[in-house]
Parts: sequence; structure tokens; C-alpha cells
Amino acid sequence: MYRPQLFVAAIILAGCSQQPVWISTPPKVLCFEHADKGCLSELIAQNVGAEQPGPNQLKSFRYTRAVMASAGIDEPSSLRLLSADIGKVMCIIPDTDFVLAGQEVERAKQKNFDVAIRNALGIHDEDAKLFALAHIATFASRANDEGAIGKTLSILNQEDKAAYMEALQSRLVTLLAIGDLERAKSLQELLLSFYTASPDNTMAIARVAISYVTAGHVADANEFLRNASFQVPELRTEDVARLLSIMVNAAKGEHPSPQDFYDFSSDEMRLQAYVQLALFYERSGNAGLSRKTSSDLSRFVQKSSLKVGRAATAQALSRVLIETY
Repeated sequence: MYRPQLFVAAIILAGCSQQPVWISTPPKVLCFEHADKGCLSELIAQNVGAEQPGPNQLKSFRYTRAVMASAGIDEPSSLRLLSADIGKVMCIIPDTDFVLAGQEVERAKQKNFDVAIRNALGIHDEDAKLFALAHIATFASRANDEGAIGKTLSILNQEDKAAYMEALQSRLVTLLAIGDLERAKSLQELLLSFYTASPDNTMAIARVAISYVTAGHVADANEFLRNASFQVPELRTEDVARLLSIMVNAAKGEHPSPQDFYDFSSDEMRLQAYVQLALFYERSGNAGLSRKTSSDLSRFVQKSSLKVGRAATAQALSRVLIETY
């Protein structure tokens, strides 16, 4: 039976009618194909700008200035516009010290630790100084510079216990990489003792296991998680198991598929999976896969249904920008 409507459809599909513009227009997504410093910085600034106006947003804004300096890049236009907007409703505390802090982190990336630490100690703003020292400690641990590690950890231990423990996480990765298993075991126990007494500790403890996984000690990671889960039952969730599985496969040279990330029930855990994977690839010397993961992360945080706060999103992107570029 002849159906004229099918004939019309065939003509349209054959190209006799122009297709809608939206079909061929590139998606308006930052870092869609390649995640470079510029698009990541813009994405961070947009997330900070979307935070609820007030003291917390101002704090995020100041730290973001340090992040940009740490990455050695010019501040995006949206960050400058945000500064003007914040200035209309509240007095902005001078943030020159945060820029200085970021510059010393950038210096530490070049392994000029003595100068970076000396300059960081001369920063007057306490928060900016601790920002610099915490990130200097990370790069000192990565370089296994015992002198710089000792100096920064000693100061952080006295002035900011949370930053101190975060720096010890980086130290654990290095100890495992060089095969110093005895000190790594002691550090593992210290980290577990601290984080079990802390709120929102699941991811911090999972990162200890990730350190063992990516160093090739999968059995030790599983044993650690089993013991830790008696104190923190949230470690027994499928999302934690899925995260560890992704990292195990990455350590074996098997890059995870998109489906591996879709299976997470929590957007927060999926966000952290991208971050941990990008960091792992960077530490392993695989900049190509680290950049690919950063691009995947960037597209993920721009989805309209994302169930992660703006501040947490900006923090995740900032860590990737500082530590992998």
C-alpha cells in the first residue's frame, strides 16, 4: 500500500530539506575534546562564580587565585568579573598573598624547594601560607626530597593537622613506589587512626587503599580495607569496590571504559574516580591518559543533573590542574 508520508520522510532524509542548526553545532561544553589549562581554569572559575554569594564564595575565590598562580596561567575573564561582582556586595580582603602562595607552588613543581619553602614562610596571610606549604609538601614527596619533606611536614603538623594528613597521603604513595614498605605500614596506621575519627572519611581512607593498589600491592589494599571497614562500615559499599576495581585495572594497563564510570551510584564518588585516575596517570608518566581523563572529568561536571556541590567540584578540578599540568 502506498503511503505518501513515508515518501516525504524519505525526501527529508535524502537531504532535500535543511537539517536543524542544532544538529551540526558543536556542543557548548568546555574542554569537550581536549582539557588544557585555559579551559580548566575557566571551568573552575565558573563553579566558584555559581556558589552561593557570601563568605564561603569569597574564600573559594581567594583560593582560586592561588590555584591559577600554581598552574602558571593568566586568570580567566570570568574570575575577574566575579571579583567585580563580589566587590559590589562585600569588602574583598586583599588576596595578593594567595597569588604569592600559588607562585611558590609553581616554583616547587620545578623542584626548587628551598626557595619555595623560604618564600612561603614569609607569606603573611596564614591561609595562603598553609596553601603553599601543603602543596609544596606534595611535590616534595613526589620528588622524594627528604629535606623539603621534613621541613614542610613539621610545620603542617603544628599548624594544620588536616593539611598535614593530606600531605602524608602523598608521602605514602612515594614510600610504596620506592619499596619502603615498613615506613609505609606505619604511615598507613597513622592515617587510618586519624581518618576514622574524622567526619566524611570514606574517600580519605579509600585513598590509602588506592595508594597500595597503584603501587601493585592489591592484596595489601584489600586487607587494609577489610580491617578499616570494621571501624568505617561505609567502606563496604559497591561504589568503593567499583573505585578500587577501576584503579586496579588502570595499574594493570587497562584503561576503564565509560560504562565503568556510569555504574557509580554517587556522583561524588564518580568525581573522585576521575580525579584519582588523572593523578595516577600523571604520576605514572602517562600524560596523554591523564589529559584524556581530565577531559572526561570536565564533561562530567558540566552535566545539568550533577549532584555535587559547586565548591567540591571546583576543588576537584583545582587539584587536577595543580598536580597534573
